[in-house]
Amino acid sequence: MKEQKFSWWKKRIAHLLDLVDSVRIDHFRGFYNYWEIRAGRETAIEGRWLYGPGADLLRAVTAALGDVAIIAEDLGDFDQESRAGVDALQAEFGYPGMKVLQFAFSSGAKDPFLPHSFSPDCMVYTGTHDNDTVVGL
Repeated sequence: MKEQKFSWWKKRIAHLLDLVDSVRIDHFRGFYNYWEIRAGRETAIEGRWLYGPGADLLRAVTAALGDVAIIAEDLGDFDQESRAGVDALQAEFGYPGMKVLQFAFSSGAKDPFLPHSFSPDCMVYTGTHDNDTVVGL
């Protein structure tokens, strides 16, 4: 995609922004690094971490479309390097991350998903597609 100057991404995001005001990118972490698994493998065990397109892609999108309203889904367990890489991408482009209220009630008063722990640069959701609705709880 880099050889094509990320044209697919620019077209996709431009189209989305014709429909909505902001775009949430699921698994934003993949722009920093991702787990590659060869086709035909029965499990994901035999894979390897590779670096994603990172700032090159996001700079190309910004150059083509201006400052776009992207929300970076930055959830999950990260090793220290990956967390720092994702945080750096978000900071460079000003993309807010996510907090999920349903994740907040399992580890006490210092849980990072409790509202008093939030930084101002995040979006708050009651839940995601990975968990039950608030009504369903």
